[in-house]
Amino acid sequence: MPPYHMTQSVDFHQTSFTAAPHKFEAGPPDISGPVAMGAAMDYLDCIGLEHNWQHDHDWQATLTNGFQN
Repeated sequence: MPPYHMTQSVDFHQTSFTAAPHKFEAGPPDISGPVAMGAAMDYLDCIGLEHNWQHDHDWQATLTNGFQN
């Protein structure tokens, strides 16, 4: 399996690094971010954007009334 980002090759006697800015990025690329974003979008599709908007609107009204009192 080839190394990711910061190295081009690794063996027992030598390691060669890639050029900047990839030289400073250790580890594999972020995979969990796009997967989580897809799951969040699926969730919002399931509950409906109108329901989400209404919940946010009610929450904002509760906070505004709380600060005014």
